[in-house]
Amino acid sequence: MNETSRLLALETTDLTGSVALCEKGEVLGVRPLDPEQRSARSLAPAIQSILREFSWKPADVDVVAAVVGPSSFTALRVGIATAKMFAWSVGAQIVGVDALDAIVNDIYKKTSNSNLSSGSGTLVSVGIDAQRGDAAFRNYWVAPSDEQPELKIFSLNGKFKILSCKKWLDSSQPIILDESGAQFEESTSVFSSADQSVFELAKRYPREMVLYTGPVLARIKNRESLYSDALFAEPAAWNPSAADVARIAWMRVLRKSFDNPFSILPIYSRKAAAEEKALEKAAAKGALK
Repeated sequence: MNETSRLLALETTDLTGSVALCEKGEVLGVRPLDPEQRSARSLAPAIQSILREFSWKPADVDVVAAVVGPSSFTALRVGIATAKMFAWSVGAQIVGVDALDAIVNDIYKKTSNSNLSSGSGTLVSVGIDAQRGDAAFRNYWVAPSDEQPELKIFSLNGKFKILSCKKWLDSSQPIILDESGAQFEESTSVFSSADQSVFELAKRYPREMVLYTGPVLARIKNRESLYSDALFAEPAAWNPSAADVARIAWMRVLRKSFDNPFSILPIYSRKAAAEEKALEKAAAKGALK
């Protein structure tokens, strides 16, 4: 794989999404999916349309990138299944992209929050709807870079965590896993884990200065009045775009870090209700033995 690689990116974390084309790390165009249709019906026509717009043949695509989660069930399956079939049919590489990474990527350009471009950095908490009133979230430390307007982004958590939306926004201090790394679960984030000095900054960061973003905010009624001291990114910054997916995937391409098309799987924000109940029953039976 080289710098001339052409990349097709798919974003399907919700009922609708988008597709994008990227060449040499530059996003050429983005095509939103039809909001009147489910992604299962609109994704293939959107791919065909954007390829035709830029005069690409399917075989011109070297890499297919798709969001792997965390998110809900059907939308993720549609995107990943499409990515796997496309990559297999044209002999392309495949890259799975973390949805939370895609949202925080390029956050500087998505929000007018001044904290992102001043001082030593800020803490951004990104949440996706985990159903039943919960948020699946990960925290990031976002700091100015020597090359403005670029940002340095560090993951403060390993695997995403799940809390009720109320606890997520009410927390007296940001939820950060053990900074020693001993309790870290394997991270799906493409961003480097924060070092000790960054953790020390993050631990002292006041809750009222944390920038909250992510599509789960759209599910929280009266959030502005209930959490009047919280900072929220503009709604335009809440959802990932196929352009974000392409940029994150390009970071992997440059490192020649690809996924196995046969083993790449969706990362669901939580187990299905039936699975959770079955696990609870099994645990209860085990406790009675």
